Amino acid sequence: VAAGVFPKKEGLSILSTQLSMLVNCDKEEHNNVSILLSFCKHCGEDWAGLVPRKYRILSEKHGKEIPRSTILTPEKQIACRNLLKEYYNSLTKHVTEEHKKILTMDRQNRKILHTKGELSAERKEKCETAHITYQKLLTNANALSDVLDEHMPDLPQDLQKDEMGITIGLGNNETEYQYDGDSALD
Repeated sequence: VAAGVFPKKEGLSILSTQLSMLVNCDKEEHNNVSILLSFCKHCGEDWAGLVPRKYRILSEKHGKEIPRSTILTPEKQIACRNLLKEYYNSLTKHVTEEHKKILTMDRQNRKILHTKGELSAERKEKCETAHITYQKLLTNANALSDVLDEHMPDLPQDLQKDEMGITIGLGNNETEYQYDGDSALD
């Protein structure tokens, strides 16, 4: 065998092992999500028989069947698809947990603002960093859900009334303010 060239079977085995390691070693922090997303976009059809949601919808709309890759056997494609979906399921749990943490942090910040009138620079920075990290995780989870043609779970909403009668609704990283009482400032 020439240097750097693997027989087909050995190369597939190495790639399969690396894919398994990327998934199995990252089910808590999801640092490899962008790598796995790229893999799914570029090789998902061959390795896992993936058909992104938009292509599936178009094929159903026009009554056309999408040709399937035969590089791997259907059994190996199913095993790879299951591995990726298992990763996706852990990712959605992580996104949901981070969403709840963001809601709690925002609620605490509103209370501090209400009682003290301002937030410390450290607290503001921590909150901004958490929001940026969460948004990246959410964006990657949404993209992976499309590629895997999986449903993205609904994220919990945080609706509460504060002491001044203002209803604050938070969900999907958006903040809405609605005045719910008589205005003393008019």
